[in-house]
Amino acid sequence: MKNSFVVKNLLLILLLITGAEIYSQANKPKVPDPERVRTYDVQHIRINVSFDWTEKEVTGNVETRIVPLSDNFNEFEVEAVDFKINNVRDQKNSDIKYDYDGKKIKVMLDKNYTAADTIIYSVDYVCKPQKGLYFIYPTELNPSMPYQIWTQGEENDNRYWIPLYDYPNDKTTFEIYATIDTKFKTLSNGYLDYSRKIQDTDLKQDHWVMDKPNSTYLIMFGAGDFQIISDTVNGIPVSSYVDQNISLEDAANTFRNTPQMLKEFSEKFDNYPWNKYSQVVVEDFIFGGMENTTATVLIKPAVYPKDNANNLSSDPLISHELAHQWWGDLITCRNWSEKWINESFAEFSSVLWKEIYSGKDEYDYEIIRDGDNAIRTQGIIGKYPIWAGYGDVTANLYDKGAVVLNSFRHILGEDFFPALRTFLKDNAYDVVETKDFTEAVNKSYNQRHGSNKDFSWMVEQWIMKASYPEFEVKYEYDENAKQLILNVKQVQVPDTITPVFRMPMDVRIKNRTEDKTESIEIKEAEGTYRIDLRSKPVMVVFDPGNKYLKKIYFDKPFDDWKAQLTESEDAIDRITALRGLEKFLKPDTTSTAGKPAITINETETLRLFDDVINNDKFWGVRAEVCRILGNNFILDRTSTVLKNSYDKQTDNRIKREIFKALGKSTRTEDADLIKEKIQNETNDYIFRDGLEALVKLTPKEKIYETVIPYAGRNAHRNVIQGVVVNALGKASDSTKNPLIKKALMDFAFGTDIEGRLRASAINALRNYADDEDVKVLAMKNIDYNFSVVRRALVNLLSYSKDRSVLAFLQNRIPGITDNDMVTLLKSSIKRIENTN
Repeated sequence: MKNSFVVKNLLLILLLITGAEIYSQANKPKVPDPERVRTYDVQHIRINVSFDWTEKEVTGNVETRIVPLSDNFNEFEVEAVDFKINNVRDQKNSDIKYDYDGKKIKVMLDKNYTAADTIIYSVDYVCKPQKGLYFIYPTELNPSMPYQIWTQGEENDNRYWIPLYDYPNDKTTFEIYATIDTKFKTLSNGYLDYSRKIQDTDLKQDHWVMDKPNSTYLIMFGAGDFQIISDTVNGIPVSSYVDQNISLEDAANTFRNTPQMLKEFSEKFDNYPWNKYSQVVVEDFIFGGMENTTATVLIKPAVYPKDNANNLSSDPLISHELAHQWWGDLITCRNWSEKWINESFAEFSSVLWKEIYSGKDEYDYEIIRDGDNAIRTQGIIGKYPIWAGYGDVTANLYDKGAVVLNSFRHILGEDFFPALRTFLKDNAYDVVETKDFTEAVNKSYNQRHGSNKDFSWMVEQWIMKASYPEFEVKYEYDENAKQLILNVKQVQVPDTITPVFRMPMDVRIKNRTEDKTESIEIKEAEGTYRIDLRSKPVMVVFDPGNKYLKKIYFDKPFDDWKAQLTESEDAIDRITALRGLEKFLKPDTTSTAGKPAITINETETLRLFDDVINNDKFWGVRAEVCRILGNNFILDRTSTVLKNSYDKQTDNRIKREIFKALGKSTRTEDADLIKEKIQNETNDYIFRDGLEALVKLTPKEKIYETVIPYAGRNAHRNVIQGVVVNALGKASDSTKNPLIKKALMDFAFGTDIEGRLRASAINALRNYADDEDVKVLAMKNIDYNFSVVRRALVNLLSYSKDRSVLAFLQNRIPGITDNDMVTLLKSSIKRIENTN
């Protein structure tokens, strides 16, 4: 699962949607719930459901077959949230005693059963799900919304529409009999056994069968007026479902690489383990994607225009969810503390697809950016292991997890993928934990090499421990001994979860006659290494290829960094050279002439950067120059390098990066340049980044007149209107302006506004939250049929400072079964109560 369309912006998105204060209270990292203790094994679930669109109800009868895990078994529990239960019966249709507290059904059997017995029971019920299953339909604010049903089970939400054992440490087969309008196509796990029209009605019954074991959070059902794009790979049907309101041509282009992904992953991880693969795009999906076995659900913005001048791709999302068919579905984390086994492997697989499809430079560039995000996240949230038992930190599961698996790939070399295949084969259709991975690595390696090696240190320090190494590196050349003397010191602050890291480390050394890579073994906090070298080096690269997550403080001269930049074949080493050269952009502040002096190294660095931004063959290297220059607006000449290169760029991504960099300037002339360049720009994404940069350089009092001309400019994913809304929110965060308010109200409560854009506008209205018309509309629409908007409305009311709103919010709590919403409501109430 991806928690947002772009995981790398997770924290920003949470802050925008929920508000910083609410985020800090309701969404701070938490220790996952304890693993549910299994007292029985679920063997098969037979789900029979129908749907009432008027009441938004599910009517169901669910029959489950279980086997006790011990003798003297006479009662058990089943999760079921806010159900009206008609009866619980045995296989002879006789009533079974039960208690129900609104969250769990406690079933009390007629006698003691043993582990040799099989028990079949059924629950007949009606429910109005607040989570788990979602009805999508036209409303007053969204009259163009299609009719759809889709489900979302992770982590523990299928209990809101099915009575079931709802924890990942059990696996079962299941089937769904769904009664639905004949106009809808349905999708579920496994294969469609039949679709039969019900005589004398406009209904049909579709029977879907999943005949291989799955954890119950992966149960999925969807329905809608879908178009289907079909393909086949090695006899496996591959299908993509989209609504009629989506261009089939755009969808086919978006999903065109899915068959090749399945083929490549089958070669890397072993044969695809299921009978089909389908993916469906739905309205108002609450995450970026969800990897239900054989039936992935994706967010609507995943589809992008076929005429793609923006280098857009949903391949990272598509490949991530497809990889879950192995990592998370075939093998599944035993408990949520072990969730890295699902998510880190899926995210690594997404980066692996980049290497397969676009080459090594793209792979390396994604790894270093994932590493940057992991380091940045630790700076914001604090230190947590990838193993989530101390705190469920999503960025560690995704970005850091992918980078660490890249490190494992380096450490294990050609033994890496065989170890992954062993891990999958030995645990297929079962649940796993970290020790199973360690055992698989050891088993695979030692069988291949006839050895007795133990890689538990590798897993322990990177998965179970936290943080990353910080290296202070120095070198000198011993002319007499003809040796390079390399000193490596780990300077990260040690504590109970931050180790002294152990790793094999490559060092590339180049002089006039030699170019070699030596491997050293880092085991201690500090070590000195001597490497034979016939003459003084011109370039020493510590960790060529960027195999490890780390910070590095490498004390080496300007000419060495320059050589690394100009002579490295791999883009990643040129990128790390640019980062090393960044320190030479700092001017000489000892000047007494009133201005910082321009140093020789600074002049040469700017010249090098100017050459790279215009000529390097890999776009990521050129983008890195923009990023560094954007962070170093000390001299006017920084802007000059960026501005002079803009019109030379043929890759739209670099034009966008130049705008992002110029947005960090403080110069009026830079704002004028941006305005000039975007005036006639037809590319929505270049325009978006230019407008965003312009907003940063525009005084608050002038933001409205700057952005309002573009409030009606439609763009893919609403990227331009999103900038307009966020800019208007920024302009009004300290004062009220009726023109700004009207513009934001049009987005917040207008017709057919995309949900996340609407939520952003609602959040931007917080300075107007005490206005009567804002409060009235917020309360009127508080049951908006998209949780992101609903949360934004609650948050908006919390800023009203109006104690008369308290009763309205308090009266909602008793009817809410969504714990996250209850937490938000209580936080909002507290904010109002604390208002002076």
